[in-house]
Amino acid sequence: MTTRFESGTSTILRGLDRLTTFDWKGGLTFLNATQKTALCNWLEAYLIRDTRPVIAFIETKFSVQYSHSGCLKLLHRLGFVYRKPKALPRVADEEKQRQFIDMYNELVNVLPADDAVYFADAVHPEYQVRPAFGWMKKGSNTAIKTTSTARSTLKIPTHHLSS
Repeated sequence: MTTRFESGTSTILRGLDRLTTFDWKGGLTFLNATQKTALCNWLEAYLIRDTRPVIAFIETKFSVQYSHSGCLKLLHRLGFVYRKPKALPRVADEEKQRQFIDMYNELVNVLPADDAVYFADAVHPEYQVRPAFGWMKKGSNTAIKTTSTARSTLKIPTHHLSS
C-alpha cells in the first residue's frame, strides 16, 4: 500500500515502487565457453587457496581483468566451492618395503667385514601435511595424502669403505 504525501509525491511513489520490486539483473561473464573450460581444467589440476592466482591466470591467459568479488562470483558460477579437502592417511607400501629389505640384505652380505653401513635420516617432503582450504569443484572428492602424527622418516642406507 502506498501512502501519498503532498510534498514530493512522485518522488516518494517512485522510491516505494523501486523498494517493492526486484528487477536487477546481473551482468554476463567476460569469458567464452572455451576459456571457461580452460579455467576449470586449470583449477581442477591445482588446489588454489586464493583468488589472486586465479585473477592472474585469467589476466595472463585471456587478457581479461577480474576484481576479487567478480572472481568469487565467477568461481561459484562455474561450480567451485571454497572448502577443505579430505585427509587420507598414508599407508605403507608392503612391496616397496620388501624390495628395500632385499636390497639391504644383499648389500650387507657382499660387504667386507671391516666396512660399515650407516643410515642417514631424511625427512619426507610431505612431513605433517595438513589440509588447507581451497577452490574445488562442488561434489568432488578432493583428498590429500597425509602423514601420521609420528615423525615419518626415510632411511637411506650408505656404507663406509675402509681404506
